[in-house]
Amino acid sequence: MFVQLLSGQHRSDLKVVIVQGNEKKVWDAPNGTLPALQLLRDCETRWSSTYMMSGRVTELYPAIECFLKHPQQQSLSHLAFTEQQFQVLSDIQLILSIPHAAQELLSAEQTPTLSMALPAFELLLESWLCLQKELPELAHYIGVGIAKIQEYVNKGRQSRIYALAMIINPTMKMAWIREHWPAPDALKAEEWMLEVVSPSPICVLYLIVS
Repeated sequence: MFVQLLSGQHRSDLKVVIVQGNEKKVWDAPNGTLPALQLLRDCETRWSSTYMMSGRVTELYPAIECFLKHPQQQSLSHLAFTEQQFQVLSDIQLILSIPHAAQELLSAEQTPTLSMALPAFELLLESWLCLQKELPELAHYIGVGIAKIQEYVNKGRQSRIYALAMIINPTMKMAWIREHWPAPDALKAEEWMLEVVSPSPICVLYLIVS
């Protein structure tokens, strides 16, 4: 993406374009203004980096397009998106918003989230499967992500620690597992639960009843 090609001066010039456009309220945006923000660079070591980078581009694109049309930026003018390219970028942004939401949920600082890991990933799968139908031209690429997450979910269902974390969560217990997991996996989770709490029949009853 052209973000990586912008120098410090280019970034300063873009900000000037945004500010001047805001003063005249010329942008096709709420109130005719855009946030006077810098473009973001992709970073392989940062969660949701590509999502945030592409989101900033789509948010500021009216100003970016104006910036690239300026005679002083002729060397960059070829980097402007066609209408089709911008639509593809918007679709990719929509696709990436789903794992970003899952990651935000699981990165909560004060709330234990292990019990939410598999439910979050399974919801991610459901959302991506729906998007495959809505965006058939990108279905193959969504499918690559689905396959990877499905592999993780399948392994997670075989993990005692994931199952027990969900069972002891009072908002889930065995009810969520029975509803969303294949019957053999749900039965295995129940066996793990019985092994852990077998000395206390009251605990067993509490966790099973939904």
